[in-house]
Amino acid sequence: MPYSPKEMLEQLAQEGYPAAHVRAAVHLASGLDGCRAVIEQIGFAEIRNVVIQLGKESTSRFTAGMVTVQQRLIKADLGSSSQLLLSLLVLWFRDMIHYQAGRSEQMVFIDQLDWISQHAYTKPAAYWVSCMEHAMEAAGKIKANVAPQLAIEQLLVRLQEG
Repeated sequence: MPYSPKEMLEQLAQEGYPAAHVRAAVHLASGLDGCRAVIEQIGFAEIRNVVIQLGKESTSRFTAGMVTVQQRLIKADLGSSSQLLLSLLVLWFRDMIHYQAGRSEQMVFIDQLDWISQHAYTKPAAYWVSCMEHAMEAAGKIKANVAPQLAIEQLLVRLQEG
């Protein structure tokens, strides 16, 4: 019988994986082995940190978001993990909606609750949904062989435009 996300979260936490990483992994992979593989992926923690920074900067500080893309993604060679980055970014924007709906216990980036609580209501839920759609469109472009840097830069422009 498959584990529920809650059961996987509890099991992986008992195994000593960082709670912040586990919360993301259970939404990105199926089964305990899949979650372990995501968490243990080289650069996962760094990608998660980039997503937090991008999530914070992308809707208000366009220039800072572009610098983040340039410095952290390209120079750290995280471009090969762009699909993971975009999947996490979708979860970041979904957390804004979870917070607005009073479901903070379902948030993936629960360690960012203070920041999210101050910013989730700065935009309507429809805006956060459109951010999720834009991130998924960028992932589709990368799958269609658009350069990851270009797709992510286009995403940042679209997020700024609303």
